[in-house]
Parts: sequence; C-alpha cells; structure tokens
Amino acid sequence: MTIDPERVRQEIDRILSAAKYQGARPNPIGDWLTRFWFRVIDWLDRLISAVPGGPRVFFGILALLVIAAAVWATLRLGERRNRQIEAFDLARISAERGLDPEELEASAAAAAARGDFRESVRLRFIAGLLRLDAKQVIDFTPGVTSAEVAATLRRPGYDELALTFDAIVYGDELAGPPDERAAVEGWRELLESV
Repeated sequence: MTIDPERVRQEIDRILSAAKYQGARPNPIGDWLTRFWFRVIDWLDRLISAVPGGPRVFFGILALLVIAAAVWATLRLGERRNRQIEAFDLARISAERGLDPEELEASAAAAAARGDFRESVRLRFIAGLLRLDAKQVIDFTPGVTSAEVAATLRRPGYDELALTFDAIVYGDELAGPPDERAAVEGWRELLESV
C-alpha cells in the first residue's frame, strides 16, 4: 500500500480544523521552551555525530565524566564528615581526659605558627568551651553543639565565634591569620565578660 502525501495533508487539515483546535490562546512560554528543547536536541545530535566513534564513544565519555563527578563529590563529603568526626572526638577526649585549656591553646599557637589556621581555630574553640565549663557557665559534654552553648550563653560574642568555627571546621571555609586573631581576641573578650 502506498501513502499519498496529498491525502495525508487533507486528513491533517480536516483534523486540525476541528473546533477544539481553533481559537487556542498563544503560549509564548511553551513555544519558547519547545524551540529551546529542539535546539538542545539538535546541538546534542551535532555534538554526538562530531565525536569520533559516534554515540557509543560519546556516551562512554559522558558516563566516565558522571562517575568522576560522583567520586569527587563523595570524597569531598567524606573529608568533611571526617573533620566533623575528628572535632567531635577531640571534644570527647578533651572532656574525658580533662585536657587543660592552656595545653590546647599552646597547640593552637603551634598550629598557627606552622600555618594551619583551621586547626588553630578548632583548638581555641575547644579550649574556650572548656574554660566556660570550668567557670560553670556551660556543661561541656561530648557532643554538645554550638547551638546548645549559644542557647545557654546568649552572648553575641559567642555567636560570632561559633559561626566562624562552624564555617571553618564543618563548612570547608578557608581559615587565615585574621580568623586566628579573631578567635584569640573573641575568646579573651568573651571569657572576661562571663
């Protein structure tokens, strides 16, 4: 059976002349999205055909890129989680062993001297919490959160220290000499005011 193109056009015209297809309001967003997706599909088609080896090679490369991105994201998340666990463990060990805040501050100064400002801010924060516990202002226990301490203290100075600490230790923000100086001054002022 052969298909007559003229007869097909007539049938299409007859179907489209029905009332349900007449008077439709223009849809500029829908039209734009349709044109956009057709352009994207056309671009992908040209890109796939330009790759030596065709679609198999293109999708193989695409799969490798997706896997590499997933591995990178997983490693970054793992690093961040490890730092959180280390910070928690150090706080727990400090409380259990009764570490002296002065020892922690000396370690923080040594870390700052070698350029490890993240470690310096972290150690100073734990030393500050231990000092607050020694003054019986807070109850420092393993797992105490910055938010719990903030709710107990209700001091803007602590809130700034906690935000900086969380951003650097848990949020992967880079630390520098200004952060270390701010930690030293911030804790000194906070402990004097308590």
